[in-house]
Amino acid sequence: MKRHLLILLFCLFAANSWAAELKGTCQIDFTGTSTLHDFSGTAACQPFTLSKSTDQSSPYALVGDQVSVAVAGMDTDNKKRDKKMHGMFDAEHFPLISGRVDALTPQIISALKPSQSDTQGKLPLHLKIRDIDLPQTALVSNIQESEEQLELDLELELSLKAYQLEPPSVLGLIRVGDLVKVKIHLLLNKIGQVPKHILS
Repeated sequence: MKRHLLILLFCLFAANSWAAELKGTCQIDFTGTSTLHDFSGTAACQPFTLSKSTDQSSPYALVGDQVSVAVAGMDTDNKKRDKKMHGMFDAEHFPLISGRVDALTPQIISALKPSQSDTQGKLPLHLKIRDIDLPQTALVSNIQESEEQLELDLELELSLKAYQLEPPSVLGLIRVGDLVKVKIHLLLNKIGQVPKHILS
């Protein structure tokens, strides 16, 4: 099973906060430009579960096939624009967008945590849109943890041309810009926590 982007987030929990399962959701905000005016929109990933694994290199495993975002659920609060956007992504044949990481190592996890200089951690990942899978880099910030949940933000910038997407236009005059900024707010709920003394 491929390791997807969100699988690595278990590593941000403190050592005394292990859980039997992690229930995850995410909210996505994206912004773009056009020759007329900028626009913004929202989307959400499908709920997912991380469950305890026997693999020491990846203590949690994704339950199900993938963590994904439904293209049809992307909304800019403008029906005509949404229809063009869904058509650009060819939602009928490629209904989902998904991401993954290729490795989970202590070095990668350490780089994601806030440093004394408060710099953002950089997370290499792959994002698949339609049938094109490309490497990307997300900035990790706003990590907030409690006994019950973990929240954090991922930010990245995507090129439509890199994914061979033709930005929609109106009468050839109003054109959408190539770059789209994406911010993902992730929430993981800790379910069935295991006391620390049991793990030691």
